[in-house]
Amino acid sequence: MRTHVFSRKALPLILTSALMGAHFCAHAYDGVVIFGDSLSDGGIYGSRFTTNPGLTAAEYFAQGLGYTTTTSTTGGTNYAQGGARVSSPSASTPAGFAQRPVSTQLTEYLSSTGGLASNNSVYVIQGGANDLFQNLAMVQAGAMTQTELEQNIISTGKSFAQQVATLQSAGAKYIVVPNVPNLGATPAFSGVLSSTGTKVSVGYNTVVQQALAAYGANVIAVDTFGLINEVAANPSLYGFTNATTPACATPTSLVCSPATLVSPNAASTYVFADGVHPTTAAQKLESQYMLSVINAPTQMSLLSAAPLAGGMSRQRTLAANMPHAGNRTWHTFVDYDHTPTKYGEAKSTANTFLTGIDRGVGTGRVGLSVGYQKYSTSFGTSAGGFDIKEPSVGLYYSHGIGADGENGNLLASLSYGNLKLSNLKRNINLGNTTRTETGETSGHHWSLGLAADVTAGTFANRRVSHGPIASLSYEDIKFNAFDETSGTSTAMSYGAQSRRGFLASLGYQVKGHFGRFSPYAKVAYEFNGTRGSDVNARVKNAYSSFTTPALETSDGFRAELGAAMDISPMVNAHVGLGSTFGKDSGKETSLNIGVDAKF
Repeated sequence: MRTHVFSRKALPLILTSALMGAHFCAHAYDGVVIFGDSLSDGGIYGSRFTTNPGLTAAEYFAQGLGYTTTTSTTGGTNYAQGGARVSSPSASTPAGFAQRPVSTQLTEYLSSTGGLASNNSVYVIQGGANDLFQNLAMVQAGAMTQTELEQNIISTGKSFAQQVATLQSAGAKYIVVPNVPNLGATPAFSGVLSSTGTKVSVGYNTVVQQALAAYGANVIAVDTFGLINEVAANPSLYGFTNATTPACATPTSLVCSPATLVSPNAASTYVFADGVHPTTAAQKLESQYMLSVINAPTQMSLLSAAPLAGGMSRQRTLAANMPHAGNRTWHTFVDYDHTPTKYGEAKSTANTFLTGIDRGVGTGRVGLSVGYQKYSTSFGTSAGGFDIKEPSVGLYYSHGIGADGENGNLLASLSYGNLKLSNLKRNINLGNTTRTETGETSGHHWSLGLAADVTAGTFANRRVSHGPIASLSYEDIKFNAFDETSGTSTAMSYGAQSRRGFLASLGYQVKGHFGRFSPYAKVAYEFNGTRGSDVNARVKNAYSSFTTPALETSDGFRAELGAAMDISPMVNAHVGLGSTFGKDSGKETSLNIGVDAKF
């Protein structure tokens, strides 16, 4: 890469201030650790490189995950230091302060942990801009040729990638790596310097990407470069009025305060605090972007979780209808089941329509079912959601125990559903605007179930019976990989995901038989043996992917109350209400209504 040299008198000022440091709740992490320069510095010099008293994007990001970080020099987990280079001493480090390049910060951290990084902490590591600034200054001063500049950009990018690889080798699994922003879009590089800033940023980012790929590093790569371009191109869309001049009247944002702003609301209406550092509002916007990236795959894991409710509702529907068939040759039913399920702030509502027809064969009944399920899911807190449509077809076999099934029933079922994702809207708050990413994919849902109820005894002149109930089903759900459709910095790509395993319940029921009216009550403990695969994802235009665990449902109890009523000797209607309790995730309520006929 060839680049032009600087010719602005403002370069010494840039060198002094620049990067000296320039809830859908997803997976529960156990901490946030930060490495970098002024873009992440948490106040190691007493204030931050932004419109003070605001925080940096990395700090706001940590807060979004539930953690408040403090500087490592006060015993915290933010090791970033304004002015830091990647692995070399920095001319921007103030006198009296130790030289702590990113490589030293990482060494300090690993020395405090015995060389190990937590595989459930989130690590934010960024750097390289100070190397670019100081190398460009040497070119301007005639102390470095452009060939040497290019070589230094390559060696610095490789060194930064080595720090990331070291962190991963120590055990870190969730490593957030923001690329260097487009320096050409900052006030310090305005006018004829813009192309130079862009070229060195692109060159450095390319080297880092290639080096991390060579190391085989899996990181959470965020495209800060693309985000800054988007904001600078249309600042008013995000609530900004100025993206070309600094909000601070001071030479560096390190000493910027509300009293030194160019206007009272500049911290929230300007993009840049000084020549290169973001204002508080821009820092928050970047943290919103980072949170959207790390949360996205866990949000998408609801794709495979939602259809579980459909599998269970089919079981309930068949179990509710089959005892009414008696010994008639033919039996048919139409049924509707409504089941909302909560996963923390997220909610998925399954609406299941199922109809079936069965025929007596020997001592049992064989039937065919056709269904349509729609799962409407919300990520919570206006974060978006999706719909899944599942037309399904199934076979079932029931067998009554005793004459006319008076001693219980056995039921086996098999169904196949074609899953189609539609209306996906992943909403990302970016300043004053909300960006929506969309996408589509498809998949399948196999369900194999067994259920039984046994009459253990009766009382009240045989008008009330009671006995154990049990069910077991194997669920196989899969969705294909897909991309969100936009080409923006926030668009994501997702790998294929699946959810497989057994659902089981064991409980007891009491049933009444009072002429045409037959009420019942059930309580059971439900075991969830299904597990969703980790969801692989990446920013669509990024070079690396990462995985986060899928949302899971927990074990717990389910209680049901309902009744059946004979409308005529051949027609029966029923209604049932159910609710789970004692569950941390996957709490459900259900409504089931239907009618069946025998002939």
